[in-house]
Amino acid sequence: MSAVKKLAQNLFICASALAQHAALLACFEPDTLAIYETRRLEFKRRRDYVVPALRTLGFCRSCRTARSTSMPM
Repeated sequence: MSAVKKLAQNLFICASALAQHAALLACFEPDTLAIYETRRLEFKRRRDYVVPALRTLGFCRSCRTARSTSMPM
């Protein structure tokens, strides 16, 4: 395989180092983390409403509780 072909394949396999560094900077800014936390709490609020309602209707017999998941609540 030619060196040019290897280089071309690597450019399409993943984002460039510059793009990865930019994403890291954007994703872990305090303002961005605050948005993530707001969204996480909203999803938790929705889940806390829907799961008990589904259990009442006879669904979700195997639904895990928030404490049994690996995600922090």
